[in-house]
Amino acid sequence: MPDQIIMKENPMKRSPFQIITLILLVAGLNTITGCKKEPGYCKENFSEKILTFIDKSVKDLKLNAEQQKQYEAMRTEAKANIDQYIAERKKVSALITQELNSDKVDMNKIASIMKENPPIREDAYRAAIDKMMKFYDILDDEQKIKVVGKIKKFQERFSCKQ
Repeated sequence: MPDQIIMKENPMKRSPFQIITLILLVAGLNTITGCKKEPGYCKENFSEKILTFIDKSVKDLKLNAEQQKQYEAMRTEAKANIDQYIAERKKVSALITQELNSDKVDMNKIASIMKENPPIREDAYRAAIDKMMKFYDILDDEQKIKVVGKIKKFQERFSCKQ
């Protein structure tokens, strides 16, 4: 009888599916809770930093007095929405951190928190687009051309090359 090599399955060996799942889970948790660095939205005046960036682009449009008044109202509403979003993100992050720091971590609970609180909600995304279009509608033709030009530059910079 020839010698047969009996190979036992290595209990430490993981399938590619398990490894990918683990990587995705860790990446998801890092996205929500942040890595070593605190996420940008945790910093003070984050909404104001976003709006200041937008203000710089709007300044190039040279809005008239009526347009400026409408923009300021939209800006105030946007700040409130951003601040609300930040508060929600911080709450979700705290829930996940609390569970991760518990004696017995319940991954199903963490997964449930993540599923119920996605970083971007479809309704908020659609509302932001509607608000952008509301702003676009108050512009004159020359200003609209400038906005489209800025969007084209952004698209060229951040889109996939075909």
